[in-house]
Amino acid sequence: MLINLMKATENEITNEGSYITFRQFRDNLLVLISGLDKTSDLKQTRNELQEIRELIRESKLLREHKDDLFVLVQDAFNKLQHLRDMEQENYQKEAENNYMVLQEVVKTALQKASSSIPIAEKKEILISAQEKFRGVKLLREQREELFSELQSAFDELKTLQDIERYNFESEAARNYQLIKQKIDDTLISLPDNDDFNSSRKLLSGLQEEIRTYRLTREQRDELISVVRQESDCIRKKQEKEKELHESESRMNYDLVKPRLTLLLDDIMQMTDLRAAKRNLISFQSDIRDKLFLREHREDIRNIMNMAFTELNSKLTEEKIKSGLTSAYHYKELKKQVEDGFKQANESVEYKKTRNFLKTVQSHFRGAGLGREEREELYTKLQLSFAILNNRVDEYFRNKKKFWDIKMQFKIANLEQEKFLIESSLEDDREKLNELNDRLLDIEQDEKENTVIEIHIHKIRSLQEIIECKQIQISETEKEIEEINAKLNPQEDDEESADLPGEENSNDK
Repeated sequence: MLINLMKATENEITNEGSYITFRQFRDNLLVLISGLDKTSDLKQTRNELQEIRELIRESKLLREHKDDLFVLVQDAFNKLQHLRDMEQENYQKEAENNYMVLQEVVKTALQKASSSIPIAEKKEILISAQEKFRGVKLLREQREELFSELQSAFDELKTLQDIERYNFESEAARNYQLIKQKIDDTLISLPDNDDFNSSRKLLSGLQEEIRTYRLTREQRDELISVVRQESDCIRKKQEKEKELHESESRMNYDLVKPRLTLLLDDIMQMTDLRAAKRNLISFQSDIRDKLFLREHREDIRNIMNMAFTELNSKLTEEKIKSGLTSAYHYKELKKQVEDGFKQANESVEYKKTRNFLKTVQSHFRGAGLGREEREELYTKLQLSFAILNNRVDEYFRNKKKFWDIKMQFKIANLEQEKFLIESSLEDDREKLNELNDRLLDIEQDEKENTVIEIHIHKIRSLQEIIECKQIQISETEKEIEEINAKLNPQEDDEESADLPGEENSNDK
């Protein structure tokens, strides 16, 4: 502003107006001097003062006015110099503090860079330390010293990078030859493989394997491109085969749907629900390996599921009715077992009690009982036989009865053993029926072949157990016949009459 004022008025100054112009210059110059400590650019202010001094020298002001103004300008120069000295002193102090801080930064960065971390991380650490110099006040020699230390570390990193690059390129060359040979071998074997999904999965795995090898970008892109081209080729073949499959699937659906409709009409009129279910499962097995479109298979599955649901509902009703019969049999048998248990503990008519227990035992056959109910009652019946046998053994030990009486009880024991085997055989057969039903359900649900094979193995194992028990029953019956052959058929009644509690009964 002061410079512009002087330039605007220097050609208009006269002797009369010199004083007025001087006062204007002086007042503005004083304002400039008073604001020097707030200026942000001392160099620019110094240049302005030099220009003002030249303008005063060349102006038309009176000599004494010029001298006064020169004095003010010199005061401004002195103040400006003082400000520069203070600024320089502050700069040096701040630079020294910054130097101490950055020394630690550089020292820490060099220590980390000398550790066994990856080169990329080392470089990031050094660059990060270098970035902290930006905008920070430092003396030239300090900056050069710290920069020199960082540069040395950068040079060492470059040497390491060159070595690593050479090692990488050597390893990449070896890996390239290795994986390329593997790709060639794989591509040669693919035409013999008709399983497109398996081939594409193999190529996908090969592509993933390529990414695990250390290779240059060009090598990796080249190898992946070869694998992708082959994968695209297989995909096109698969799409073509898919079209053929779809055509065959539609034809299968057109043939199977009418057969299914006729089969369901026949099944729903059958009275043997298990046979009806087997027929439906057999049809399901026949069409399992046929090709269908998804929507067609879902349509057939839904129709069959509805039929299975209806058959299972009817089978459930049969089981409920069977359960009601089971409850009645359980109530009747429980009463007989309790009576037999009481006789086994209290009665002295051993043969009569034994015959009663055998009668109760025979009632188990064909009785519709649940497994837990059968085990509960049969366990107590076995206990009754055991109590009776103990009492009879004690009786014969005390009375020293004849061998044939013991044989009678041995026959009873054999018959009991036979009955136990027959009962367990009945349970096994019931379990076999359940396993067969379960097999039908598994086949209906289209489980994996492994699950079906395991279930079939269980059925065969149980069938073998049943055959063994049937052999045991035959052998037990043979042993009973042999003992009976040794006994006089008439002796049974005579000797039984000697049992306590039965002599009087026979006399009566």
